[in-house]
Amino acid sequence: MSRVGFDQTRDQKIADEFRATNMACSFCGGITDTRTLSAYGARCDECFAVYLNAGRPTPKAMTRAEKVERLQQLKRLLGSMGSPGREWAKRLKVREEAGEHLTPFQREAWRSAMRANATLDAVRDGQSVDSEDIDAALRVTGDLPAPIPDEATRMRLRFSADPRFGQWAAGAAQPEPPVDDVPVFDENGNEVSQ
Repeated sequence: MSRVGFDQTRDQKIADEFRATNMACSFCGGITDTRTLSAYGARCDECFAVYLNAGRPTPKAMTRAEKVERLQQLKRLLGSMGSPGREWAKRLKVREEAGEHLTPFQREAWRSAMRANATLDAVRDGQSVDSEDIDAALRVTGDLPAPIPDEATRMRLRFSADPRFGQWAAGAAQPEPPVDDVPVFDENGNEVSQ
């Protein structure tokens, strides 16, 4: 089907719809979504990144000797902290059991670390463990990277985590549950019914 003529009213309507959601970046002239321009001071993503880095000196590349020295310092520092495995989780557990108030993040972190380490210990002991549980445990310990989300999920996460985009974003953060609804866990990190 070929187009025979132009309908000025229809063409104007199409152009107006496009202009309602897209405009030119004030700095490079590239067509950009109006929400991005509004959030970044009339700049597109690329121009905003340049703006953020303006005036900052480029870091000097480290020599091999400097890198080795930096790694040795880090090794000494980590060595002085003791075993990094699950000691931090045990210390948080002891603090919570002693009655110290921990943040919800701290409570969840030590419990998920203990569950993950229990799963990995079971695997080392030769017990049968579901592969999904092993993957989840390795993700908690940082030995397996999180799966890469698809584009729609990345955009939803980007907009819901960015306060500049407000509540219009799909998947915006939900309000925190009341304090009465905080779950209770046993010493192994398993949720206990109340």
